[in-house]
Amino acid sequence: MICGGDDVQNSRRKRRERGVVWFAVWIFLVFLTGSAVAEMTEDEKNDGMAGDEKGVGCLDGGASMCGRAPFVQPGDVNGDGWLTLDDSANALNIIADVTIGKICQGADMNGDGRLGVVEALSVLQGRTPERTTRLLTDLNDTFSGPEPSAVVEFDGGVFYAATHTLHGRELFRYDLKTGETRMVKDICPGPPGSVPGNLTLWNGALYFSADDGGSCGRELWRTDGTEKGTSLVYDVNPGPSGSSPYALTVLISAAPRVNCLFFMADAGDGGRKIWALESDGTQPQAVFDIPESNMMGFVYSLAPRNLVVFRGALYFIPQLHAELHKINIQKEGNPLNPDFIYIAETVADLPSAAGGLMVWPAKDVMIFRANQKEIWQTDGAAAGTGRIDHTAKSHNPGGFTPMGDAFYFSARDESNYRKLWRVTGSMTLEKMIDAAGQEILEPESLTVFEERLFFSALDFEFGRELWQCDGTKDGTFRISDINTAGDAAPRELTPMGDALYFTATDLALSREEAGRELWRYTDTAPELAANILPGTNDSDPVLLTPVSNDKLFFAACNAPSEPKKLLYYDAAEGRTYVADDQNGKNASSGPKQFVSMNGDLYFVGQKDGGDHLWKKETSAAAATPVASLPSSAGTPIIVNGDRLYFTSRFYNPSNEAYAYGVLFSSDGTATGTQPVENSPENITEIAVMGGNLYFPGWDDQTGKELWTSDGTTAVLVKDILDFSWDGMAFSSAPAALTKAGQNVFFIAKDASHGSELWRSDGTTGGTVMLTNADPDLSTSLIGAVDSRLFFTARSDTYGLVALWSSDGTAAGTEKIKDMEFGYALNIRDWAVLGNTLYFCAHDSSGYELWKSDGTEDGTLKVTNIHDAGSSWPHEFTTMDGNVYFAATHADQGTELWKTDGTSDGTALVADIHPSGDSDPEELTVAGNLLFFTADDGTSGRELWVCDGSEVKMAGDILPGSESSNPTHLTDILGWLVFSADDGIHGREPWVY
Repeated sequence: MICGGDDVQNSRRKRRERGVVWFAVWIFLVFLTGSAVAEMTEDEKNDGMAGDEKGVGCLDGGASMCGRAPFVQPGDVNGDGWLTLDDSANALNIIADVTIGKICQGADMNGDGRLGVVEALSVLQGRTPERTTRLLTDLNDTFSGPEPSAVVEFDGGVFYAATHTLHGRELFRYDLKTGETRMVKDICPGPPGSVPGNLTLWNGALYFSADDGGSCGRELWRTDGTEKGTSLVYDVNPGPSGSSPYALTVLISAAPRVNCLFFMADAGDGGRKIWALESDGTQPQAVFDIPESNMMGFVYSLAPRNLVVFRGALYFIPQLHAELHKINIQKEGNPLNPDFIYIAETVADLPSAAGGLMVWPAKDVMIFRANQKEIWQTDGAAAGTGRIDHTAKSHNPGGFTPMGDAFYFSARDESNYRKLWRVTGSMTLEKMIDAAGQEILEPESLTVFEERLFFSALDFEFGRELWQCDGTKDGTFRISDINTAGDAAPRELTPMGDALYFTATDLALSREEAGRELWRYTDTAPELAANILPGTNDSDPVLLTPVSNDKLFFAACNAPSEPKKLLYYDAAEGRTYVADDQNGKNASSGPKQFVSMNGDLYFVGQKDGGDHLWKKETSAAAATPVASLPSSAGTPIIVNGDRLYFTSRFYNPSNEAYAYGVLFSSDGTATGTQPVENSPENITEIAVMGGNLYFPGWDDQTGKELWTSDGTTAVLVKDILDFSWDGMAFSSAPAALTKAGQNVFFIAKDASHGSELWRSDGTTGGTVMLTNADPDLSTSLIGAVDSRLFFTARSDTYGLVALWSSDGTAAGTEKIKDMEFGYALNIRDWAVLGNTLYFCAHDSSGYELWKSDGTEDGTLKVTNIHDAGSSWPHEFTTMDGNVYFAATHADQGTELWKTDGTSDGTALVADIHPSGDSDPEELTVAGNLLFFTADDGTSGRELWVCDGSEVKMAGDILPGSESSNPTHLTDILGWLVFSADDGIHGREPWVY
């Protein structure tokens, strides 16, 4: 028996050695095939294609060699020249006693679904090749760049003009939620671009001037933020010359009820005019003609620099003219559809040319400058227009800034220096002095913040620094000496939240040197908010624009000898981020919604400013676009059988209108990507059951109700709230669709009940309400454990929340447990391990880890992680018999934890950021590994991996302290596919 055993072992050893020798001989012969081998890329070598010049799976490409030739790769059963995961695993299992499982786990280093020569040798030598992060494909390989301008917040994004290498200067959009940047529309193909300007928000759209470079020239455009929704408003001056619109001004008045956009434009018929665009019209009308003036052979435009809205009328002063004008608006005709009449009149003749119109709210008048040294006021009538007394004491006043019951300005006096002045509510002119009794020299950038006037002023001892004035002598002083070596020269003073932001220069040798950078003042002392370009170089931030009260956008230079880019300062984090760093690096495709169908990868990404559905085949080196989308897929892409489903905008040529949130179907080809027949609009979520799709959808007849589709056509399941009034259909508004067993559960309301639990088996009769425990019951779905649904229900009568479950029948819908402090129960994250639900809930100890097996006794807290407060467990996912999640501990901060369902089995996995919070996010299992993003305090937010015991960074994709910010982590056939920005290629698809 012993000898027999030895014989078997010896036989196996000899067979394995022969296999290794044979494999080595085969590789040697491959490398003797000539210059073609020498010129192979590393990828070709790794893929095992050495010598296969014709790519047919044979070394000489001849048919006689295919399939059974001596040089066909070992285990290549079908003779295609590749070692696939299946046949390679079997072949190597025979040759080297290597298990299939080991190969599948790690041998395919480059993730192409094949085992190449290098990979196979690694396995034969007893090594498991290490998986690494790598760029999957670079979709958007063009870049945009220098000098962003005209920054405006609109529709969840920041819009601005920037220069693209291929498209010239066009309008771009930075998405505040996703951080993705795209060109809105290529209005003027090729350089220099359309050069957008005068960005103005009105009536839910963004209006701007742009030059199409062709038939229209520079005219008025508008956009809803999408390419399809960007169009020319009207060709005021037909032909390529354009009307060059500017001074876009919105007038909204209650009496008469007016909503109008005014602008200056030249129709090419003798001078600039003021034009009015009404909210229900597409063609503006000229309402006031301002002719050109010929002086000594030169033609001068008399058009005003600005239009000002005051008391429901439009005011302006033509340049080089001494007249104050206004346009009154009257309406006549049908009150529901009136005709507006624009009546222009001269309010007053002035001593000489005037300008600088400003509304003074405290006195309900307008202030302006005339005769170079006089300050005038007007209430809109000739009798109420006149000079403010004693204005001759100041010369060339400007920078009018109202604060309280006074307004402040700068003007020259007899010394020829500009000083700080004010006019009080009693119409008294005063020259301001500081706490030391000195006059304020050369004030600039007057800005009101927290009931004080801030400005830049000159001091012969300290230079130009930041000052404040509260209207009193003692409250007027220099705040600090930012630049002890010269002038700080504060500029761009911009309030946001509880701080005043500005730019300043600090070249003092006693502290960290900084050129012109971003500063902030918060009632203590000015501090450097961001040293964007370290050293004495200037990042020179400009166009400071507050967004959402916590993000300050601006254009600045973040690298030497490079043009300015769009950046933003996050006040909550105290950090500066690059919003559009696309000059000098490839543009981002912003990939998302990764799914797998028939072994291929599909996702949504951008290229050349538009959204596309992309396909990456296993054997392909790069992704290819399947179809251009009218707008980004609104719901996550759903795979059902051999088709993909998602929602997008659809243009219907029959009525020349857009339908939003329409269901699309795709077989992975351009011609096979089409809207589903009879699809409703406004589809916000999709559930799959029994091969059919279920979703809430809206149409004119039923409002928003439950629909279903087999992939070819969509049909209404049931009109739950069958009621309409005055031609408008009321809706049950189904939401939170969740499949459990043979039912789709959802929340809806009918004519008699509030938000309750419903279920549907896909039929009208099988769509029924399951709960009505209280007339005011408010329900929230959690998720499914096998065929049973878990959900919470809150009674508004008592304000308590209970945990419930349902098997799809009324009798099987029952309360599991009233939660202590149930009013605070808010289950957002959960995971299922075995037949147990894990979630976060609240009791007297705070928010902690709970579990439920569907019974009252089995619904209990697992453990108290944070003794002094709440641990807030979230990001639940399961792997290897454990639930992994992020939680906060008093000592370790927010880190990665796991539990087996017991108190003793609940433990910290790793303290990634010992001195702070690593804040794990997007926990995702792929290929028996747990992936997540985290910040270790040194490398920024990067991709991390855990095999159940060891935790390590999967790769520092953007080396250094900046973050690659991986997002959309998705398990695709055991591989992790995600979106990341390596600082070179932009945000593109990556794989681990």
